[in-house]
Amino acid sequence: MSSDSNNFYYKIGDLVRRTNTWDSYSRGQTGVVVEIGTILDDPVPGEEMIRVCWENGYGTYWAKTKYVELVAGAKTND
Repeated sequence: MSSDSNNFYYKIGDLVRRTNTWDSYSRGQTGVVVEIGTILDDPVPGEEMIRVCWENGYGTYWAKTKYVELVAGAKTND
């Protein structure tokens, strides 16, 4: 995850944890970011979304970045 003027951007391979959800089963689940995208329509056009492959066979779903937190950044080969 990188930062630009207090805006955070996740990257593919980051390990994230779900922080806010109505579904108590998925709250606290961890997963790996597999795709990056943005919302194209309302309510907030341009808001960053990440597609996460969640643990324990929960599935791979799009999530708003405000509902996840970074656990570990992806290793880069710089």
